[in-house]
Amino acid sequence: MKALVHAAVAGSLFVAAGPAAAAKAPVPLAWVGPWQLDYAKDACLLGRRFVEGKREVILGWRALPLEESVELIVTRPTGDDRFRTGEATVTLASGASETTSFEGFPTSKAGFYTTRMRLPMDLFVKAQAEDVLTITARTVRPMSFRLSGFPKAMAAFATCNDDTLKTWGVDPGERQRIATDAEAVDDRRHWITSNDYPMGLVRMGQQGTTVILFRIGTDGRIDECRAVVTSGAKELDEAACNALTKRGRYTPARDAAGQPMAVHRVRRVVWRLPGVWNAGS
Repeated sequence: MKALVHAAVAGSLFVAAGPAAAAKAPVPLAWVGPWQLDYAKDACLLGRRFVEGKREVILGWRALPLEESVELIVTRPTGDDRFRTGEATVTLASGASETTSFEGFPTSKAGFYTTRMRLPMDLFVKAQAEDVLTITARTVRPMSFRLSGFPKAMAAFATCNDDTLKTWGVDPGERQRIATDAEAVDDRRHWITSNDYPMGLVRMGQQGTTVILFRIGTDGRIDECRAVVTSGAKELDEAACNALTKRGRYTPARDAAGQPMAVHRVRRVVWRLPGVWNAGS
């Protein structure tokens, strides 16, 4: 299907407004055309075009197979050229909601601005056929999108992720065989730290994002790891796997018979130098 070009470099979500405007219930934007799915190199992309007056807004989702979260991206044309961060709440009319941090930045396409945030995948699994998604933040004007046909679009999104797993050599049916999933025995945030950044690459100013695929063995140790999306630097990719294999420990997953089973996971590692901001992928 046609690639969702703008979803990868999305646009501005929020426009400053007063408290009264923020409290006003937003009217869902009208959608234009069908949901579009893109089998992108670094993740599956799902998106749809909406209109706000005469301006086009694109709502997009991006996620990798086996991820428990999804990146929500909104594209719209504005003249904003500032980097912004803050907290936003995403709510479905059917009841589910989540508060998360967002970041916004101007794109390489003149006049467009990116706003993106990471949310639990479960939030979107709950979305119904005619659900309405609303995004709000303090002192900014909220926006709403009607998710017409969303369940079918999400089914296609899941198929895209299954197809990606196959290209990685992983059986998509593995998840269905898990009765008790593997659980980290300590804080996963400490498994890969800034101390793992190769010093030679720090001096060179090398940055990037590595996506690693790893296997948790029947003893809970990580026995396989490789980069499926490279950072552009082999040393960074190897550093991510080396740190995770050294420190990562899980309780093993178990099947319906209670037997330990090997399972796969993915992890996104952002290598970013202090004081240097990069819009990333």
